[in-house]
Amino acid sequence: MPRRRAVDAPRLEAPKFQWEDKKPKARRPPTTEYMTLNLTRRCVINGLQFGPGTVRVREDIGRCLGEMESRSKEEFASWFLPQPRSAIVYPGGLRHNVPASTFDQALNNALPIVTIDQNGVRDR
Repeated sequence: MPRRRAVDAPRLEAPKFQWEDKKPKARRPPTTEYMTLNLTRRCVINGLQFGPGTVRVREDIGRCLGEMESRSKEEFASWFLPQPRSAIVYPGGLRHNVPASTFDQALNNALPIVTIDQNGVRDR
């Protein structure tokens, strides 16, 4: 009995995935411009530590470090530096924020309870 010949069947192609169609991105040429910064705090970018003190870095990293430094200064000022705050607390814990000058005016108009003269004598 003669052997059967194989019939040319259409071949199935492997499916293409999205990442196969994309071309690799062109790399930027490395920047050779450097800048010198004076950092007051330690900054970390991609695991590399910079500062505190004077550092010399590439321009793109320097811009990033400068932004981080200014943001950290703003955050520090808003969280830790003393700011005049005053409020009137009503029954039930209701809090009404008022300017600090409200209490200054009230203290200026208050009558003294005890006065002390130059000799240290108390008057009532």
